[in-house]
Amino acid sequence: MIDEMLTTLLGFPTVIWTTLMLAILGYWSLVMVGALGIDIFPGDAEAEIDAQVEGGGVLSGLSHALSLGQVPLTVVISLLVFKSWLISIAAQLFIMPLLISGILVGLIGTTIFLGSFVGALWLTTYTARPLKPLFRVHTVRGAGNLIGGQVIITSSRVSETFGTAIFKVPDHHGQELLLNVVCDIPNDMAMDSAAVITNYDPQCGSYTVRPLAQVGMVSTRSESLPQES
Repeated sequence: MIDEMLTTLLGFPTVIWTTLMLAILGYWSLVMVGALGIDIFPGDAEAEIDAQVEGGGVLSGLSHALSLGQVPLTVVISLLVFKSWLISIAAQLFIMPLLISGILVGLIGTTIFLGSFVGALWLTTYTARPLKPLFRVHTVRGAGNLIGGQVIITSSRVSETFGTAIFKVPDHHGQELLLNVVCDIPNDMAMDSAAVITNYDPQCGSYTVRPLAQVGMVSTRSESLPQES
């Protein structure tokens, strides 16, 4: 039984999905120990923003169906690979033993690979939707009143176009708001870094932040300047 399962996992085409699953497992292991954020895959942040483009088209419709921009791309990819892996295993177990010709094995294997991806893509459009509330970014009325408040970065980086942070609402029993944040200067902010809100863009619903240490240095320098009498 174990030998049969190993043969399936390491046989074509399932071995492709098995390799990707190992990469996914390694990635989420690093996330759980806090070494990575959930937007680490190359181009993830940009893809989340660009997914919310206006207009129609197949790509736009697919992005909407997969909830890209509302569910992190890394989560969607993980769901897609996992489902493709399961479908490929099932298809290989039931179909491959019926084949004899090596040519047919290659042809059917390729068909299984493509079919498992398409099937997983269809299933993921349904399973990604319930996850949207978990990653919803909140905005509040009078958001400009948060300027000067301190936040904790929750994304792996903060760029000119992407970043997330937690703001703890004073006197609200530990209530926290997840905010869209950006930084228009080079910075080394990462997950758990402290930052200060310096501006709010109501059109984009995003907050400009600066590293707490940098803001503190500027404040200290200004206080040390001699005052004119």
